[in-house]
Amino acid sequence: MGSQWSHSFVVIDQSHDTTYLCETTDLEVSIGRLEAYIQDPNTTLELWACDLTDDQRMTMRKIALQKYGTVYGYFQLLSLGIRRLLMRIGIRIPNFIQEGYVCDQVPLDSCIKAGIPYFNGKNAKAYDTQEFYEMMQPSGFVRTFRKEKGTVYDSIADVSGNPVL
Repeated sequence: MGSQWSHSFVVIDQSHDTTYLCETTDLEVSIGRLEAYIQDPNTTLELWACDLTDDQRMTMRKIALQKYGTVYGYFQLLSLGIRRLLMRIGIRIPNFIQEGYVCDQVPLDSCIKAGIPYFNGKNAKAYDTQEFYEMMQPSGFVRTFRKEKGTVYDSIADVSGNPVL
């Protein structure tokens, strides 16, 4: 699809030097580390935060972790790609292949089930990563951090003032 926003995740836990993520990787939904992205000079990264209650935050973590091990939705990429091409000429169709999970669906499903009002009634498998990115600001999320390609941080502690959790 060529989206510059080709990956997304939910922060599920944080220790003094490690931030754990639930993310969709090449094969399945798995647990990763934020440090892998902030230490990678080839990665552009944005972190977005929302004013959530403790219950909403716990629900987001729980929903994300329930997806652990779900197989990647490779066929969805075909469906979402065709959908994106048709959108360029003004034709909107639904995502017609919904098996597995692609990267934006873990955080989007977590937002829906946590009861964040903007996401009420939405289907996580109906949107691609670009559409999810476009939902962030109107949904109440605020970008708290941006790392440009070529920039490297040793740890999340180096990102001053960034509320990850």
